[in-house]
Amino acid sequence: MTGLPYPRLDAVVAAQRGVFTTAQALDVGMHPREIQRGLADGHWVRLRRGVFAPSRFVTEADAAGRHVLQARAAHLTLRSPIAFSHTSAAMVHGLPAYDLDLSEVHVTHPDGASSGRHEGGVWHHVGALTTERVRTVDGLPVSDLARTSLDVARVASPASALVIADAACARGVTQEQVRRDLEACMDWPGARRASRVLPLADGRAESPGESLARWALHQLDLAPDELQLEIRTDEGVVRVDFAWIRWRLVGEFDGKIKYGRLVKPGETASDVAWRERRRELAIERASWGVVRFGWADVHDLPRLGRLVVGGRGRAERRWVR
Repeated sequence: MTGLPYPRLDAVVAAQRGVFTTAQALDVGMHPREIQRGLADGHWVRLRRGVFAPSRFVTEADAAGRHVLQARAAHLTLRSPIAFSHTSAAMVHGLPAYDLDLSEVHVTHPDGASSGRHEGGVWHHVGALTTERVRTVDGLPVSDLARTSLDVARVASPASALVIADAACARGVTQEQVRRDLEACMDWPGARRASRVLPLADGRAESPGESLARWALHQLDLAPDELQLEIRTDEGVVRVDFAWIRWRLVGEFDGKIKYGRLVKPGETASDVAWRERRRELAIERASWGVVRFGWADVHDLPRLGRLVVGGRGRAERRWVR
C-alpha cells in the first residue's frame, strides 16, 4: 500500500483512510532518508507539511476524493477542536461537486472559538457551530447536511449551491431546517446570496443536471410547476423531470449520466434512445407537449428559453386543433 516494506505503516494508512504523518513513519522504524526517498521515487505524495499519502490514493481519486485526502491531512495537524465545513464538509458527506472551488480546505471552530483566518491551505471560519450540529462521517468531524448546505450557499455560485442543497434535501434535510438556518444567519457574510438559492432546494431533483436546469429556468421566470410528475399514458405511468401543468408541457433533462442509468443488461444506446422515443410519443398521446434540453442548453439561457417557449407554443397549438 505504501510502496515500502513497512506493514505497520500500511496499517496506519488503512486506519486513517489514506494518510500518515512523518511522526507515524518514524514510529514504525523508518529513517528520515527513507521518507525522502519515498517522495523522490514517487511512492508517496506530500499533502501538506509532515503529512503524506501513497501516490495511488491521489492519482486514482477524482477531484472530490483528492479534496477529502487534503481534509484528512489537515485533520492530523490541526490542534484545536474543529469541524470541516463549507465545501469540505460537502465532499466528506459525498454530495455532488459541480463547479466548486476545491483548492482549499474549510473548517469551522465549534462555538466560534477562534478568529477567522487563512493559513496553510486551510480557511478557518468564524460562525457558531454547536456540537449538536457536528457529525462524524468516515472518521472526520463535519457540519451536518443542513448547515453544510447553508455554508456552501454562502460562498459558492448559486448553481453549485443548488446542486448541493438539492442533494442534501434528497437525503433528509427539510425546508423547515433550511428556513431556520437562514433566519439564524442573516447577518453572516454571504447570507443574502444563500437566501436567493436555498428556498428553491428540492430533494426530488435526481441529478446535478436537473438542479442546474431548474436554476436556469428560475432565472428565466420559467420555473416548472412540478418535479417528477407522474403521467398516465397508454404505455403505463411515466414520470417526467419537469412539468408546466398550466401549459400541458413537460421538460426532460437529457444527460449522458442519466442515459447510462437507463441502459439495461444486453441493451445498446440505440435501444435506450428508441425506448425514450416511444415514451415521448406516449406522453404526447396523453395530450402533453415535450421539450428536451441538455448540459449545453442549461448553460445558454437564451437558448433554453427559446426551447421552453417553443415547446409551450407547440403544446398550445396541439390543444387548438
